[in-house]
This record gives sequence, structure tokens and C-alpha cells, in this order.
Amino acid sequence: MSEILGTLLKNIDYSIPVLCIKAMAFIIGFFLVATLLANFLVLLYHLIFAPKYGYRIKFFSLFGLVFIKKDNRWKKIYNSLAPVCFSMNLPKFDEKNFQQDYLKKEKQLIYSQRFTNLFISIVIFALTSSHIIQFLKGESISLSGLFLIGFSTGMVFHSVNHIGISFYIYNKLFKGLLGYIQNKSELLIKGEKIENLDLKPIEELPYKSPSEMEKLYYYLMYCSYLLSLNKFEEIKKVSHEMTDMLWKKSLNLFNFASYYWLIFYYSEIEKDKEKADDFFKIIEPFICNDEESNAKRVLAYYYYRVGNDAEKAKSLIEEGLAGIDKFSFEVERNFEKELLLKLKTEIENK
Repeated sequence: MSEILGTLLKNIDYSIPVLCIKAMAFIIGFFLVATLLANFLVLLYHLIFAPKYGYRIKFFSLFGLVFIKKDNRWKKIYNSLAPVCFSMNLPKFDEKNFQQDYLKKEKQLIYSQRFTNLFISIVIFALTSSHIIQFLKGESISLSGLFLIGFSTGMVFHSVNHIGISFYIYNKLFKGLLGYIQNKSELLIKGEKIENLDLKPIEELPYKSPSEMEKLYYYLMYCSYLLSLNKFEEIKKVSHEMTDMLWKKSLNLFNFASYYWLIFYYSEIEKDKEKADDFFKIIEPFICNDEESNAKRVLAYYYYRVGNDAEKAKSLIEEGLAGIDKFSFEVERNFEKELLLKLKTEIENK
């Protein structure tokens, strides 16, 4: 028995576990460390430079932690409910000239960040080139060397991939439904009234198989348009479709505005307290720390219709009205002001 065991141990190919360890060193560098650093650099660039392009950061996530600005300080509100590193960029308050170059400034911000990342990645690649040359020559290389090769090539890969994704979005997706949304948004930014946009049901638009993300973006604008025309049956149909997309799914902060709409819709229009409460609970830490007027308006309707708390609603209305003038675009100011004053009048006359 001992002789058989000795023979088996002698014939084991120990190079296989060694290769696995070396492969793991490369994989950790390429997929883990490079991915984290590449995404962190995107976030860092936006935090530093977005204001120079006319943007502000509404919230950002860092390794699963979500931060939102409250009382001029960043406050942590979530754990593990967002992309590893991500920021939501919106037009700066009081940026009255922003409307002149809306899409142009967005592209400048994105592409300047992408090529900055590429430059940093190439520098890292150059600094580790000795290990890469050693590897290509077939020479023995340490685990740290393999890690550095994986890391440097991963940085270049992710940087090029980000540029490719951005190019695809602006040159492919923006020719579809996203581009249509963008064009209508630019009309609003230039002062067009939302009721004059002549929006159609999504199935009547000439865009085949739009993604769920595109649908949610369009439905936000479409519901506001329908609300301006008091077309409540159409609003119900679209809002229920939005509900189907988001109901009982993990919170995705990319779609925070969709949750805001659904809380407002079920509080004010359909008056389904249970649904309004369910959507509120999903996004409660976020919306309750959001200091902007649209959040205050949604909360005011929620607390008045669902919570039966008129005093809380009145306080939120005043907070919302106080922040109205911060919005850069007239259409936003008018939309929020009208809804806030409508509820204020109802409460005062009751």
C-alpha cells in the first residue's frame, strides 16, 4: 500500500498547481485590481473636474457605499446597492448658460476622462514593460511580475473598453431612442413647454426593441408630458409598465427618478397607498436625504396622501419652494412650482 502511494505521489505533475497560482496572480491583477482602479479613476476625475464642465455630483458610490450631499457635506446612505464606483452628474445649480452646449459639454467631460485614463494606463504599462518583455521571451517570472503584467494590461484594456463604450453610446444609441429623448430634452432646456413636445406612446415611435433603461428614461418625460395634459388613463398604463420593470427588484440608483415618479403617481394619481409605501421604503434613505425640490415635492405628496401628515407636507412644500430657483432650467422650475403650489393650496383650503 505504501509503495502504491509513493508511486502516485512521485508521478503527480506539481507544475499544474504552480501554473494555477501564477494564473491567479495574473487574473487578480487584470480583473480585480485593474477593474477597481480604472473605475475609481473615473469617479475621481468626475468629482474633481465635473464642475468645470457645468456639472455637479448629485450622488456617488465608492466600493458599494453610496454618498449624497446634505447640508454641504457628503453623507453615507447605503451599503452595497450601487456600482463599485459611479457618480450621477447633473447640471450645476444656477448654470444659466449650460443649455447652450448641453450635449457638447457632456461629451467633453466623458471623453476627456476616458483619454486621461488611457494615458495613465499607458504610463503604467510602460513602467511594467520589463516584466512583459521577460514574459514574452519565455523567461521565468515571479508571481509579483505576473500580477503586474495582469494589472498593467488590465488597465489598458479597461481604458480602451471605456472609450469604445462611450463611442458606441454617442454614435449608436444616440441615433435611437436615447437620441430622441436627448433632442426633446434640449427643446425643454431651451424653454419649450412640456405640453408642446407632442410625445407619442413608445410603441408608436420608430425604434425597435429599446432597452429597459431607454424605456424608463423615456417614460419619465412621457409621464410629465401626459400629466401636463391631464391624460390620466395613459399615465396609468405607462406607470404600471414602469412598476412591472422595478417591482420587487433590487434598487438601482441609476433609476432613482423612476422611483420618485412612482411614489408620486401612487400617492397622488392612483392613490394606492400600499404601492406608494412600498416604493417609498425601497428608496427611503436616498429620497429623505435629497435636498432638491423634486424630492421635496414627492415627499410632500407622499406624507399628505399616504401618511396623512399635513404639517410634514407643508414643511416639505416650503423647503421645495425655497429651492425652486436653484434649478437651471425654466421647465423644471415651473413644473415643480406648479405641483407644490397645487398641494399647498389644497392643504390651506381644507
